[in-house]
Amino acid sequence: MKLLFHLRKQMTTDTDGLKEVRKSIHDNASLSSSYLLMNALATIVACYGLLADSTAVVIGAMVIAMLLGPITGIALGLVDGDNQLLQNAFIAEIVGALTVVSIAFVIGTIHQNIPVGHEIMARTAPNIFDLIIALAGGAAGAYATASPRISSVGLVGVAIATALVPPLSTFSMLLARGETQLAFGALLLFFANFVAIQFATSVVLWLLGYHGITSITRQSPLNIFARNAFSGILLLGLAAILGFNFTQSISQQLLEIRVHKIVSANLKTFPDAQLVEVNITTDDSVLNLLVTVRTSRQLTYAEIVNLQEVIAIDLQRPVSLKLIDVPTVKLDPLVPPTFTPTPTATNTPTYTPTATPTSTPTLTNTPTSTTTNTPTFTSTATPTATNTPTPTPTLTETPTPTFTPTMTDTLTLIPFEIITLTPSRVSP
Repeated sequence: MKLLFHLRKQMTTDTDGLKEVRKSIHDNASLSSSYLLMNALATIVACYGLLADSTAVVIGAMVIAMLLGPITGIALGLVDGDNQLLQNAFIAEIVGALTVVSIAFVIGTIHQNIPVGHEIMARTAPNIFDLIIALAGGAAGAYATASPRISSVGLVGVAIATALVPPLSTFSMLLARGETQLAFGALLLFFANFVAIQFATSVVLWLLGYHGITSITRQSPLNIFARNAFSGILLLGLAAILGFNFTQSISQQLLEIRVHKIVSANLKTFPDAQLVEVNITTDDSVLNLLVTVRTSRQLTYAEIVNLQEVIAIDLQRPVSLKLIDVPTVKLDPLVPPTFTPTPTATNTPTYTPTATPTSTPTLTNTPTSTTTNTPTFTSTATPTATNTPTPTPTLTETPTPTFTPTMTDTLTLIPFEIITLTPSRVSP
């Protein structure tokens, strides 16, 4: 109490600091394009983080989201009597929530075939622990907002601890799949966080003296209590609902542990039987059990009926049993044989170079033309008979080319021609 009184005295004496914090709350509670953009991006990150079952990505979406600012504005508007701030903050929160729901519904419709993971299922069954976490987180957020030295770090932690966008995204995506019961469980978590954060923030801001710095006339504690009575009633109603959910969850867990022990004890009488899984659902007063076991031989109908009777007698309630028997084969330990590698002759084709006979051209004597005197006829005025000696042609023998096979090159034949000269006849 002394610490609280000291903080309140320090805050009330620092008028400039109070005005600065109050202005910051007004700014964060207003509807703007940046507010809508950040919430839209946070929704996309949260949806795909939930679908990918990634905790780290979902935490990132919590930090990006800006739905916490209008809740702080609602809390300050209630304790300070500022109806204009209260109205603006409510509008900003509703528009931001509708933006998240719309985008998440579209993403959920597109990816209906992706199986639901743990991150989604964890937000469909809120209990009293979630309400307590939201109350503590709201109080921490209010104190961080009023203390500029720790506001940046404190608000990040509050955003992670008291998530708003992930449960709202879970609600919308499950609604797109037609899973209404699970969807409203996620909506209940969002509503519990919203009310708990607002109530805790209002209490902390009032204790820090923020109700005294307003342009409106000072309010009495009774007037402040009346303005926050509705959120207090909502908080009590949520505490009752979540407390009931918590007791139901504990009872369900204890029942599952008990049934698991009974089934495991009775399966020991069967050879090589191994319990895999036990699923429990309740339909009116009947307990529906889905038991999966592995056995080396298939259980008989009489053995299954006997197991059902034992469970019903032990629990003292009607039991419906569905047993899935997965056949298994158990082999004795086998010592692997030792293999000694022995060399074996193998015919491996190898390629060796072989000499290939090729034709090689040989040098041949090529005949060359020789100059011969050709007789000419000369006309004269007085024709006289002249004897012109004509050289007799000689026959030249040309050696015939021979083909000699060799192992290297190819044969090249050079064409030749035999020239035979015939004597010309001179006219008299």
